[in-house]
Amino acid sequence: APLSFANAQNEQDFALDRIRAVGELAWAHDDLTLAFVSSHAGPSPDVYSYFLQSGKVLQLTDGPAHAVNLAWSPDDEYIFHAGVEKMYTGYSGAGYSGWTFYAAAPDGSEVRTVTRGTDEIQKEEIIGWVSDTEVLMSSGYWFCGDFDLRVVNIEDGAQTMIMQAQHSYSAYDPVSQKALVWVSPDSVDTEECGPASEPGLYLVSVPGGEVEKLEGYPEDTAIYGVEWDSNAGLFVATAIGIDFVLFVDPTEGVLELSQRPTFSPDGMWTAYLEGDGTGFKIFDVGNSRWVEVHDAGRVLHPSFSPDSSHLFYFQEGAKEGKFSLYVIDLTNLTTSLVAEDIVSEYSDPPVWLMP
Repeated sequence: APLSFANAQNEQDFALDRIRAVGELAWAHDDLTLAFVSSHAGPSPDVYSYFLQSGKVLQLTDGPAHAVNLAWSPDDEYIFHAGVEKMYTGYSGAGYSGWTFYAAAPDGSEVRTVTRGTDEIQKEEIIGWVSDTEVLMSSGYWFCGDFDLRVVNIEDGAQTMIMQAQHSYSAYDPVSQKALVWVSPDSVDTEECGPASEPGLYLVSVPGGEVEKLEGYPEDTAIYGVEWDSNAGLFVATAIGIDFVLFVDPTEGVLELSQRPTFSPDGMWTAYLEGDGTGFKIFDVGNSRWVEVHDAGRVLHPSFSPDSSHLFYFQEGAKEGKFSLYVIDLTNLTTSLVAEDIVSEYSDPPVWLMP
């Protein structure tokens, strides 16, 4: 049914929020079903499913809230997401309000209300999946970072608190069932956000909550992001103003490298640039050996094919600032030129559209 608004400003805000919400999408793990947010069949942004093989499209949710944060459960049985009443993305108090979390079956058979959140303006983040029915989440305010790292059961809404205190960033490894958590030195105790943990980098067990503070990196390191690299089996901590990258092995602690390696999807190859990119070598995991590719000319953007059979990279040629595309066949380690002088050193990394 058409929506009604108390005043013209509310109607205008709703129209802007719809633009922000529409277009979000997420593929199922089997790459055969797409979840996406659209308002093509009604006034509000709702969740739809698209089945690649049949071409069928189903509307899964309906209502005045804006659908956000699409996340497939590991078994692809549910599309976990939230509905929010207002999106304050362009305001100084960034965040959404009126959070309610749902689990929608992609075949349209069920939409389950999981839990209701706060009406306050805040952010909610899905960190990772602990099991087919348990998701690791955190809350946060724009002015104090994150808090309430917790496991939410999408079947009954039950919540298990892992780390209530303030923290800045977190990522999750489903294999070791540990989260990497960074607490910034700028975190301070506040009434709105609660207590702040001691600054540092932590491994936190999930759902047990045991905390291990990590050492082995400069104390003044300012981290502005952590993520889990499933290909490498390592956490990556991105830092400001340093000439190295921090990696965290869930079992062995902190590793320090001058640049971030590129890992093949099957985990059997690693491409590594040294210094300014003039040194380029790959590691053959299966045979435990380094393979020197070349020792002259800068290299940009090494990228493995999705099937891990080839490694593509850009190498600086005769024209200064221009880079040519090369490919290494990893079955026999032969290198071929693909195209000459096609990118500059400021070009974005390539993106795979098809295998």
